[in-house]
Amino acid sequence: MRANGVPFTEIDVEHDDAERDRAVELAGGRKNIPVVVLPGGDVLVEPTNAELANALGLSVA
Repeated sequence: MRANGVPFTEIDVEHDDAERDRAVELAGGRKNIPVVVLPGGDVLVEPTNAELANALGLSVA
């Protein structure tokens, strides 16, 4: 996302129990990281670069 200039908020779930619990909840109980919440509310769990680019409407290099 940085490489494409896409603004985002990074949350360190390693040091924030409440945010870690929220990430696990958003991921349907999975503990995979990253959990990406898109502007429309869709959630991607550990997406590939291609999946993330597609969800953001970006081209993959």
